[in-house]
Amino acid sequence: MDLNDTMNRISKMFFLGLAVVALAGFGKVGVTKAAAQPGSLIKMNGLSSVYYLGQDGKRYVFPNQTTYFSWYKDFSGVVTISQSELESYPLGSNITTRPGTYLVKITTNPKVYAVEPGGLLRAIPDEASAKALYGDNWAKRVVDVPDAFFTNYKMGTTLAAGEIPAGTLVKNADNPDVYYYDGTNYRKIVDETAFNANRFRFDFVLTVSTAITAGGNNITTNEFGNPDSSATGQGTQPGQGTGLTVALSSNTPASAAIPTGAVNVPFTRVNVTASSDGPVTVNSITFTRTGIGSANDFVNVYLYDGNTRLTNGRSVNASTNKVTFTGLNYVIPAGQTKTLTLTADIYTTGNNNAFGIAAASDLAVSGASVSGAFPVMGNIMNIVSQSTGSITIAKTGSLTNPKLGEQNAKVAEFNLTAGSVEDLSVEGLTLYQLGNISNSNLTNFVLKQAGNTIATAANVNSNNNGVASNHVTDAVIPYPDLYGLILAQIAGR
Repeated sequence: MDLNDTMNRISKMFFLGLAVVALAGFGKVGVTKAAAQPGSLIKMNGLSSVYYLGQDGKRYVFPNQTTYFSWYKDFSGVVTISQSELESYPLGSNITTRPGTYLVKITTNPKVYAVEPGGLLRAIPDEASAKALYGDNWAKRVVDVPDAFFTNYKMGTTLAAGEIPAGTLVKNADNPDVYYYDGTNYRKIVDETAFNANRFRFDFVLTVSTAITAGGNNITTNEFGNPDSSATGQGTQPGQGTGLTVALSSNTPASAAIPTGAVNVPFTRVNVTASSDGPVTVNSITFTRTGIGSANDFVNVYLYDGNTRLTNGRSVNASTNKVTFTGLNYVIPAGQTKTLTLTADIYTTGNNNAFGIAAASDLAVSGASVSGAFPVMGNIMNIVSQSTGSITIAKTGSLTNPKLGEQNAKVAEFNLTAGSVEDLSVEGLTLYQLGNISNSNLTNFVLKQAGNTIATAANVNSNNNGVASNHVTDAVIPYPDLYGLILAQIAGR
């Protein structure tokens, strides 16, 4: 008898024992008088089948015991409801294995995969890579997924050497701190309370040799404990739409001459539309550069939703002419369309370039299919040598340390001065919170010029710590006038 046969028999016996325990426990739980709440585990009185109640009001199925125990340690949270209430919740799809827990394989193929958010499978290239990531006992993490349920997952690219899958818990050997890797940042889990709130398990934490540098916001509350996209932003199946449509926006920039040194130039705008049956979470997007130019024509490129920058600047890969924005966790509500803009900082001159999404596979989404008339490409922009206007930013004034709860505290003061070439119009300003105060304690920002309020922002954007002001429409800065600008805010109580 081989290892797989032994594991399968043990698994079946183990599940049988759990089913008996579960039935005994369920018998002590009375039928609830009130309806179950979204995020609950539910079962019908007299039956052993357990479902997850999604934020969309549908009940979702755990296809086997391994999937269930990748999300929950026991059945203590199961709510027993009446048959009529259970039947009032439409049946949804199957739930996939929780990211960062078990490795999965299909019963008819030896290829082993790590599971990332959204049920995305990343193949482990070889045994040496598996040992490097998961240790000598890596095979104990592997579970078989029946052929019938393997279609619930989406296929991603093979993991590169040393690449850690998104959704993995990691730590260094000489440090007790545990981090959640979201595909871009190592987010620190602040304490045991936060760890338990997310239903993380220490037996799934990987000890890595590479020094971990914390990034992104710390994890302080439950973000990933429920298998639901609308609850976690990175869920698997429940509550999600089944489709995402991608198209070039009608207001994508027309072909134009772009001066060398220009910054934050919009190149391409694309519309992404979620199906009407649920929201769609976009985890990453890859844009491809075309034209006779090169990747060296750009310092950085960025991705925006309106005035909100979704990521830090990324460079264009010189070999592939691609740039990938990962760790987005960008939710498009059911039936709605969002417009994303790719902008760029220009470095060299004399070339032309365009950016677009080459194929549906260039979008990694949670539990949805991607469609569109690919490639979805923006217009060619010609980079030229041209003298253009400029703005000089200079710090001015003095600041005092505000107290928690203080209103209208001055947090920044500076001057903007237009260069001598041409008048300039300021469309928006972004300031960054670089201190150690919590972003939630900084709210109600007001941008003033000569005592007049010209823009406001409610809070700090948690994606990149940026405070993106509203558009300052037609706030022309004619040369050589000097404008003093003050940003004031109300600190959270």
